[in-house]
Amino acid sequence: MLRAMNTRIVRAALAATLLGAVAPHAGAQTRQKEAVNFVLTAQIESIDAKAKTLTLKGANGEGGVYEVDDQTTIMNGNKKIALGDLKKGWRLAVNGDKSSGKNVATYMEVVETDTK
Repeated sequence: MLRAMNTRIVRAALAATLLGAVAPHAGAQTRQKEAVNFVLTAQIESIDAKAKTLTLKGANGEGGVYEVDDQTTIMNGNKKIALGDLKKGWRLAVNGDKSSGKNVATYMEVVETDTK
């Protein structure tokens, strides 16, 4: 029993070491340089999963249509989720890039799921 527990501890330590060595390279397929030139917190007004867009409305009148691409990270707590997992009425914190003339979300995090 003690030997099995020690084996599990050694395996876990080895896995953590390997993960630490690989993790810096895991983002190699992400944007070369993530430009963040807007940040907002807003409520989801509508979602078009097919067009990969969200319509957002901020508390101070900011908002509009935001595109999501394959490199956009969407988080709900500590779990990465897909665009289709989002719900109308949820509030998001959004970072993004509009240097191309479009609002492209680079990172979104669910901050409130209460849809009252």
